[in-house]
Amino acid sequence: ARLLSSAHEDQSRSNLSFWLNSIEMHASDAPIVIIGTHFDECPDNKEEAITQVDDILQELLPETIQRNITTYKGISFFPVDNQRLEGTDVTVFDTIRSSIVERANQLDSVKRNDVPMRWLLYLDSIRERTDVPPTIDLSDLLEDLEKYSIVGKEAEEMLQFFHKMGTMLHWDDNQTLKNTVVLTPQWLIDAAARIVHNREYHEGYFDQTLLSKKKWNALYAEMHTKGIVDIELLENVLW
Repeated sequence: ARLLSSAHEDQSRSNLSFWLNSIEMHASDAPIVIIGTHFDECPDNKEEAITQVDDILQELLPETIQRNITTYKGISFFPVDNQRLEGTDVTVFDTIRSSIVERANQLDSVKRNDVPMRWLLYLDSIRERTDVPPTIDLSDLLEDLEKYSIVGKEAEEMLQFFHKMGTMLHWDDNQTLKNTVVLTPQWLIDAAARIVHNREYHEGYFDQTLLSKKKWNALYAEMHTKGIVDIELLENVLW
């Protein structure tokens, strides 16, 4: 509805463009399901509203991810009424659920696996904590795993599985990183995104006022033009 509102159209287009371009940059091969909420607030001519929103999506969708869009009755999104079921095609909800499951099951990283309950219990214990550090020494993690009877080869298998799923990260084949486990992958993603990003859409990752200093602005420009990242830029601006 906001995409069709004259008062919010520009901002809504900008927000949508930001997220679509973020997907293109960080997950260009991922399946995409777009849900258009607040369908009840659209103009009286619902069919026309659907066509207008679909046209906007086609305009904003980067070409490289268009093939990943899950379609619904020939359009690129699922229109959903947030207020009531009356007058709504309730089959849309079943279609959304089945589409997500179907697309997810096609991913190699989400193939069905029998996961030991103690692995999940340990994972839950981390997620329930509010003081979880982004990283932990491998030795400390192995000590924690002993409380769940996860030891030896099984501990290695758990780390490999969770790494593959993106739940936690451990590079056992890298001499520099093998003794560190990333417990919160989003922390690493955020840090990387401050370096690898599209300047047009992603410069809100850090305080832009810092670039008013000639030195930082020059180093930031060098990062984008030459692919060279100065350690001072990382420590004082980006991180």
